[in-house]
Amino acid sequence: MGAAKKFKDHYPKESKDAQNQRDKAEIQAYKEKIEDLLCKDPKLQKKAADIISTLINSKK
Repeated sequence: MGAAKKFKDHYPKESKDAQNQRDKAEIQAYKEKIEDLLCKDPKLQKKAADIISTLINSKK
């Protein structure tokens, strides 16, 4: 039992869901692009804040 637990802790199984990993990578890439754009342009920051506010306050 102890050896199995030690093996499991030191060598975790990799996620078998490759699509999930690709999705996370794409989301991270978009997030970085958006952050770069927003840092450069205050007008875009205001527009993004308005869009997010609208999305949060809208009812489905």
